Amino acid sequence: MTSIFGFETGDFINWNTIGDASIETAAFGSIPSQGQFQALITNDVGSVSDSILENLLGLNPGTIDGFGNGDAKEGSALKLQPITVNAGDVLSFDFNFLTDELTPDSTFKDFAFVSITPNVLSKLADTNSSFLVSPTGFREETDYDTFTYKFPTGGTYLVAMAVVDVEDELLESALLVDNLKVVPKDEVILGTNDDETLFGTADNDTIYGQDGNDRIFGSEGINILYGGAGDDVIFGGSNPDNIYGGTGNDRIFSSGGSNSVYGGIGDDFIDTGTGNDFVVGGFGNDTIRLGGGQDIIVLEARKGTDTIINFEPGKMFLGLSGALTFSNLTFNQSGSNVEISANSEVLAVLNNAQVSAIASASNFLTI
Repeated sequence: MTSIFGFETGDFINWNTIGDASIETAAFGSIPSQGQFQALITNDVGSVSDSILENLLGLNPGTIDGFGNGDAKEGSALKLQPITVNAGDVLSFDFNFLTDELTPDSTFKDFAFVSITPNVLSKLADTNSSFLVSPTGFREETDYDTFTYKFPTGGTYLVAMAVVDVEDELLESALLVDNLKVVPKDEVILGTNDDETLFGTADNDTIYGQDGNDRIFGSEGINILYGGAGDDVIFGGSNPDNIYGGTGNDRIFSSGGSNSVYGGIGDDFIDTGTGNDFVVGGFGNDTIRLGGGQDIIVLEARKGTDTIINFEPGKMFLGLSGALTFSNLTFNQSGSNVEISANSEVLAVLNNAQVSAIASASNFLTI
């Protein structure tokens, strides 16, 4: 059975923290990748020195500077309680690196990393990663990506994530973390970086497409499906699934069940099927075709314009995330469509709709 070590209790149960750490909701400006809560660590006020971080994480002195990004000054970290796994089990978590540094930056190369003691020390992102304008209080972000690791041997491991300030302490960076899970080897299908077709089973599966233009079929069971990088085609099954498109122009068909669908970065096509789905298009100009359930489609600032097809007022809802409120929305009739805007940015276009039916607070929810 998959073990999930998220933050849905609204606190850091199962975790130790050091430095500046907090629990955030979608009001922060970034929607959690699982549930309602996510963890945030920063290298802002409250951070500790790199030597203190190394001591907490069980790293040798100088390990953090050894990443080669420069002289690490300060930072913060999360450390999971020790976990015991079997060979072949897969650990994964979602992360979003945010920064106020100028990017790309070859001098002030703030970065985030993961430590899996005793096997792995890996950089997650730095100020030379690919960035998008962030709707949070930070200037830019990478958006959520997924880190995966397959344990080569069984045993007890320590897992931690950290974000550090490099060379200066003037401009800050941060790391959002969510949805950490350990999936047993008999419940996981781990793809490669090639183009491939991955099929689920009749049981509960977690499928990671990784890189490549993949075709993923969730089949039966309650599934968690990750497209990863590439232009993927993902099909959910008849039960409630969590579907993550990742980076690329994906085509996602959630099918039956009440699903949670996260498009990720790219111009995605999302078909919600017959269930009651929760849909986050993410960065890009997405097309979302609703299948008749009591769906919630989340609107986000600074993330593109989504086209929404088959919206039924009174049955379906539009979610408002971050700083969006109903009072700061404007509605414009454009032919047979309704444009919904905030601060002169068109957030969504509802096809075959009328302002008189859409411009009601009863059609909106705060996420």
